[in-house]
Amino acid sequence: MTLGKKASIALVGVALAFVAYASLNGRLVNGADLPPELREKVERLQSADPEVRNKAAVELGEMGEKAAPAAPFLIAALGDEAPVGARTRYDSIFEALNKIGSAATPAVLDGLRSENQRVQYFCVFWLSQRKEPRAVEPLLDITASATGQSRWSYARMLAMFDDEQSVKRIYEALKDKSPSVRAAATASVSFMKDPGAKSHLIAMLDDPDSVVKSCAAMAVARTDKERALPVMIGLLNDQNAEVRTEAALALSDYRDPRAIPALIPLLKDKDPKVRAKVAGALSMKDERVTLPLIAALKDADSDVRARAANSLRSQQDPRSVDALLAAVKDPDSRVRTVAIGGLPWGDPRVVEPLIAALKDTDPLVRGGAIDGLQRSTSRNSREKPAPRVIDAIAPLLEDTDYNVRVSAAWSLAMWRRDEQAFDVLVRAMRDKTAKGRWRAVRVLGFYAEKPEAYDLLIAALKDDQADIRGEAAGALRQLKNPRAAGPLLEALRDSDPKVVAAAGRTLGDLKVESSVEPLMDLLKDANPNTRRGAAAALGGIADPRAREALLAATKDEDKSVREAAAAAVAALGGSDPASVDVLITGLKSENSQTREESVGALSRMKDKRAVEPLLAVLKDDARFVRTGAMQALVVIDPQRAVPAIIPFLKDSDHLVRRQAALALGAAKDPRAVGPLIATLKDGEEQVRWASARVLGDLQDSRARQPLIAALKDNSALIRREAATGLGRIGGPQVVEPLIAMLSDKNADVRKHADTGLRWVTKQNLGQDPAKWRKWWAANKKTPGAAKQPKFR
Repeated sequence: MTLGKKASIALVGVALAFVAYASLNGRLVNGADLPPELREKVERLQSADPEVRNKAAVELGEMGEKAAPAAPFLIAALGDEAPVGARTRYDSIFEALNKIGSAATPAVLDGLRSENQRVQYFCVFWLSQRKEPRAVEPLLDITASATGQSRWSYARMLAMFDDEQSVKRIYEALKDKSPSVRAAATASVSFMKDPGAKSHLIAMLDDPDSVVKSCAAMAVARTDKERALPVMIGLLNDQNAEVRTEAALALSDYRDPRAIPALIPLLKDKDPKVRAKVAGALSMKDERVTLPLIAALKDADSDVRARAANSLRSQQDPRSVDALLAAVKDPDSRVRTVAIGGLPWGDPRVVEPLIAALKDTDPLVRGGAIDGLQRSTSRNSREKPAPRVIDAIAPLLEDTDYNVRVSAAWSLAMWRRDEQAFDVLVRAMRDKTAKGRWRAVRVLGFYAEKPEAYDLLIAALKDDQADIRGEAAGALRQLKNPRAAGPLLEALRDSDPKVVAAAGRTLGDLKVESSVEPLMDLLKDANPNTRRGAAAALGGIADPRAREALLAATKDEDKSVREAAAAAVAALGGSDPASVDVLITGLKSENSQTREESVGALSRMKDKRAVEPLLAVLKDDARFVRTGAMQALVVIDPQRAVPAIIPFLKDSDHLVRRQAALALGAAKDPRAVGPLIATLKDGEEQVRWASARVLGDLQDSRARQPLIAALKDNSALIRREAATGLGRIGGPQVVEPLIAMLSDKNADVRKHADTGLRWVTKQNLGQDPAKWRKWWAANKKTPGAAKQPKFR
């Protein structure tokens, strides 16, 4: 059956609507009663040809408010069951209804009651974009009846109604008798920008209904994980399987080791969805989860097995290798694919199973086996592996699956610039499908020595697909051929901004000095995309000749050009006042990348004028801007930086807390010692690791006892860092604790404890705790001792 016939059959229901469209509020809309100019377009709106339908929708929109009687038919067209490519496009209908305006609202409100989910979702989205107050009540009902991800999708749209009356109604719904309505309102409040939203959510943590409580906990956790975490852990034992699933899903985002004891028992939950989410939530580098996850690889549910295999990937625990190798033969191909991805690099045991997997019936498994062999047989991506690996992959150059063929070509191209692989890529460049050419373009950059590769990529700069032109511009960077400068300068005039951006980056990397003058001319081009690309390229070349032109471009009428020019000025460096002023202005850009680059450049310039602006940037919404500002302040003015950074040791983002600790370490200021000691009890492993490392570097005696206590941390990473830190601080008090760590179950901890002991005692007795105890018994300070060893 052809696509046209399928579409025609699928649209029968819509066509019948022309005779009598039964709207959801009981009204009957008869297409025959429409004015002639509307009736003709509505008839075409029900054509079997999707292009005819889309054009009719556009024409109806161009009529504006006059097309309001046709709005029910526009909405009905969304409900056809044609294959995806043959359906009426959402954007055509969305734009048409927008142009009809408020006159279309009654029909869209009717559409909220549709039993077709596509129609309902569209109507919700349209009304939320227009912030139609009449939609609040029905949308609350829709959100209340939804579950899982659908609830959150509708809740996010409900939160867009930010007028006073709508916000008031949503807050009132938090006290509704129906738990479903309270859950809907709670989910919606979590997306509100209203300052009072958080206090409402915290109050909902005490709601008697577990679904409501779950919604509140997930919302509160975005800004206050410490408050929400115990609630979410408690919900893991709820009678409602949906609540347990949601709680496990949320905990998978937190990656907090405190949840592990509560999560592990749920790997045996009676509901497979719960087991699957728990298996995913245990994707934490912690010794306690390895064996339970290995056991989960034998679960009856394939989704549980796949998620368990995926979580084992993060463990890097030798005990998981045999289990993952067994999972490579799992009856479910998805489990096999995930297991292959989790096999450790460089382990000789994985090579033969991966070679066997090259003959798997599933192309995803075969492709994964190629990637696995690439990782497992080479210490770097271009090192040639054993001949048997190459011989095993070579036949896949003729695989029935296109992606497998290109993956094989990619591997062989990196390993030995294989001629046969190159031929596959050349043929792929003639592929009629855009995806085929795109994959080939990405690999051709490995053949820098082949003139044909250069020619193919230059030709691809004119491909009819923008993605391929962009990939070609990026791949030319690998060839490092200065001849590409001319074609890339032409590509800066491309109609697609992504192509222009890629061409600009490559021109910057090539650093062809002869391109500087043409690029400066392009800073005056009529197309802002071209100007932006030229600025980016000049930033990469970093030629001082371009400074004045770039400074002028920082005043361009287009914001994106101004930001690209500011970033280029940052790349040029220097300390002239004009550049510093531009970079300080860049700290206020709406583009977080521009703010981040400006912070980095100011750090390199070390100009004191940047201190106040950088202090203000510490409150930036973007994580990397805040952490970059910390580092910059430490470089420019450590005295002012330290008191400003210390509060960030309590930031809600654990990565910010980690970077704050490291920045304080770079400042080497004793004022940071007390606050850093407090963070040794942080819930995040990375934060405790950073604090332990910095306290050891500072070598302050106040940290000695806290680091001794940290030797009992659940994380081997923290115990190792504490042992190293105690070795740096020294003193006889650390000897016995370090001797005890020579019996730690982790080899790395034992090694660092031994190193710490050698630093402190100037003795080298190896990792035998008995030898150290014997030496210590003979040498530790006792009353009347004649000699005392020198301690660091």
